Amino acid sequence: SVLCRKCNVHMLKIFSRGYNINAQERICSMLNRSKIVIFIRGNERKPMCDHSRKVVSILKENGYKFESIDVNKDYNAEAGIQEYSSRDGIPQVYYKSELVGTYEEFMQIYEKGKLKEAFSG
Repeated sequence: SVLCRKCNVHMLKIFSRGYNINAQERICSMLNRSKIVIFIRGNERKPMCDHSRKVVSILKENGYKFESIDVNKDYNAEAGIQEYSSRDGIPQVYYKSELVGTYEEFMQIYEKGKLKEAFSG
């Protein structure tokens, strides 16, 4: 693994897909924009898929401020975040640069009433 110079997060260097450390540093920089960062299709004012819409709605309804990254406008962000997390699927929700979950995991946390717990610490 490699330590990102910007956020001190250990990341895997994956060369099989031609992915490089500069791309991972860019993802790391995106994750540092806010405590809560979501990678969605569309933006927070106009999510472009049901899962993205639901995540945005839940965060807003519960008073969380967040930064959204529109993977429709930035394909490299979509490929990069999936490489960073080793997880397929959008949306992805992060708290302090750590993956909270993809849609299914986020919904489980929400339905169990554990959002506050997931976004503390």
